[in-house]
Amino acid sequence: MKIYTLLLMIVLSVTAVTNLFAAPADVPMTGQATSFSSDSDFEDGDLQRGFPLPSPRFVANGNGTVTDNLTGLIWLRDAGCAGLNNWQETLSWVDSLDSGVCGLTDDYSPGEWRLPNILELWSLMDFGTDTTALPATPHFINVPSSGGNYDYWSSSPYPTYPDEGQVYKANFEHGIIARQGEASSNNGWAVRGENTYYSLDISMPGSGSGTVTGAYTSTSDDVGIYCRDDCRFFFDADSVFDAGSNLSLTATADDDSRFRTWLGDCDSAGNVTLDASKVCTAMFTKKSAILMMVVPAISGNGDR
Repeated sequence: MKIYTLLLMIVLSVTAVTNLFAAPADVPMTGQATSFSSDSDFEDGDLQRGFPLPSPRFVANGNGTVTDNLTGLIWLRDAGCAGLNNWQETLSWVDSLDSGVCGLTDDYSPGEWRLPNILELWSLMDFGTDTTALPATPHFINVPSSGGNYDYWSSSPYPTYPDEGQVYKANFEHGIIARQGEASSNNGWAVRGENTYYSLDISMPGSGSGTVTGAYTSTSDDVGIYCRDDCRFFFDADSVFDAGSNLSLTATADDDSRFRTWLGDCDSAGNVTLDASKVCTAMFTKKSAILMMVVPAISGNGDR
């Protein structure tokens, strides 16, 4: 008599860990949304690469300031209050800026405002407009109009400053960065705050696949989150909640996969506290593939 043994083999594959939601990119989208060339597949307006701009981009705080939700920086609402001055005079003006002037009612004291560096000025530019390279917003006032001086001093001297006395400036008429001698007269714009954030990243290693959603999500299927004073979803900036909040994540496996467990900074139920940069790992695996193998077993009398 021949005896056959049935073996069940579970076939699993292993893939590298992939970060599904990375931290916010350092380079934002330019604001261009129109393609002009016939080969538009490679044009900025068609690709629109970069960190998505939040909506709303700017929020008027009702105290003479405007918050930029892209960078977290707080800007003086009155973009023309400083007037035209040389660089040293502009530095002195911003250092003495006080509540009660320039429409400010924010109770901040002199020394708490500063002149923005050149990249902070550059971050305001919208390259999708043909005049006044600022995002379309009613929040800023006294922005230079046609025929005016569109140049704003930065706090960034040109590297040869000791010899040439030149300083970087931003031109908001054409959206360009240039340098100019410090004795020239340009506008000043005050800013405060730090461009810092932390984020929640989700990784999904293993052979399976699925989706992860968050309890705060309303219109988005992802949970990419960045936090400064508060937290927002990458693609739904209107969904705002306090930093330090507890977020509940839900992992849903695709039909051919199983969700196994949460790892990293999430607990076993998918809960995480947003008080620092965190990484949660959702483990998905493919459902077991069953293979049948017939293996002849040797009987006691030697028959096969």
